[in-house]
Amino acid sequence: MVEKILENVINEMAPHLDRGQLEHLNNVLYVNFHGKEIHEQCTDLAATGVDGDELKIRMFIASKKAVNRQDETLKQYAREIYNMLDFLGKRIEDITILLSGWVKNRKVFAGRQQVWYTGFGKQPCCRVAGLYST
Repeated sequence: MVEKILENVINEMAPHLDRGQLEHLNNVLYVNFHGKEIHEQCTDLAATGVDGDELKIRMFIASKKAVNRQDETLKQYAREIYNMLDFLGKRIEDITILLSGWVKNRKVFAGRQQVWYTGFGKQPCCRVAGLYST
């Protein structure tokens, strides 16, 4: 296999080098690759069976577990993340900073009829029952 690769390199370089340079390149390559073995390696990506969102959520939950969050808290984190993704209809990598800021500022959670206020003069920003924003 090494000889085939060296032959390919020499053939590719032949139009760019004169006869002496080509011979020198040939000698250098053979000296440096003498006694070496080359094995072809498979670099194809293998499916893990877990989609990107699921993996990211698991990693996030694991990071919170590492700092001793309670199991019920972790379940609630996961539930809220899934609820948000369901509500937005987007994958995690499709959520931009602008969109995540909008959701954070509006505090929209399905199934809860409450009014949240912005920090500016207690103006209501969203009523979940009607899903409208001011």
